[in-house]
Amino acid sequence: MTLRLASLSGAIALSLVLPLPSTVAAGDFGILGQTWEIAEPDFLLTINSKLKGLEASGELDRLNQQMVKRTKHRVRNPHPVSGISETTKPKTWLHDPSIVVGKDILDHKGRVIAASGTKSNPLENVKFNRRMVFIQGNSKEQIDWAVREFGGFNSRIIFVDGSPFDEMKERKQKFYFDQRGFLVKKFGISQVPAIIEGEGSFLRIREVLPPPRKKADKA
Repeated sequence: MTLRLASLSGAIALSLVLPLPSTVAAGDFGILGQTWEIAEPDFLLTINSKLKGLEASGELDRLNQQMVKRTKHRVRNPHPVSGISETTKPKTWLHDPSIVVGKDILDHKGRVIAASGTKSNPLENVKFNRRMVFIQGNSKEQIDWAVREFGGFNSRIIFVDGSPFDEMKERKQKFYFDQRGFLVKKFGISQVPAIIEGEGSFLRIREVLPPPRKKADKA
């Protein structure tokens, strides 16, 4: 049988499987049986055919709508920040926001403006005049308290759980969300409500007791 090989790898594979005799007589013995090419189907054509089938059946549109719906839900309802609990033991401490330069910082002429190892505190040059208030967005009491006490222009009310979008629509108040807990981890916060305020060249961080919960109405 004669095989028309589609690739060099196929020829090598056959040579490893079928041992050749030490002496082969030259000659044309003709073609015995059907011949065909050894070739893999075009993967892209297969995918394209599958997509066309999904599109024709309406399945592709349904899958797209599902994906959009899931994405909207996740944006409106971020994953809660892990490791954060409601404050039971109030704490307060000072945070030094200084950074240490890892390598020389040069200006456009190659001159060193900050040498490696230099310690720099941004609050020595820029005043921290915005208050950050971290709360549980799933607690109506904490939201009410935060809006009442810190709803002004110079404050940022930041959720660690719940949906800021739903509350913004209802209360006509801007809220934020600490995505992946970046801020609470940076400042070492483990309990909320927590408040960050500037104090000279430091930041004062306070984990404060939450407002009392409202008693459920009796039936």
